Amino acid sequence: MKLRHVDQCIGKILPRQLTPGESIFELYDRFVYLRAYVWMGRRDKVAQSIDRLICLLERIAAGWPEDERSAKMAIFHVGDLSWYLEQNAADVVDYQSWKRRGWRISTSAVEDTVNRLIGDTGPRGDRKILQNQ
Repeated sequence: MKLRHVDQCIGKILPRQLTPGESIFELYDRFVYLRAYVWMGRRDKVAQSIDRLICLLERIAAGWPEDERSAKMAIFHVGDLSWYLEQNAADVVDYQSWKRRGWRISTSAVEDTVNRLIGDTGPRGDRKILQNQ
């Protein structure tokens, strides 16, 4: 659920070029990278991606008053996600490699972490795990 909160806040921010030479979708691309790094268990890249995302959001909050509220809310949720990942580092696994090996992803030991980070129930009540195909 933590990623969903960030996604919802970022989705309200208008696309704009934040860094010279970058895409107008740089903010959204950064979030997609962050989500992928969580999925792959790349803790080093997660930290870098969180720092970059916060930097972009701070730039938006300072430069565009119409998006300031959404940017500040996103900063809060990114910080919350960062804290959660640090506190539960032992429970965050490389979901991508587990899936490739055919291992169970959502066991009782990690189910709460999966549900909080990427859990989403579909229309039939089944779990969808970050559809990164």
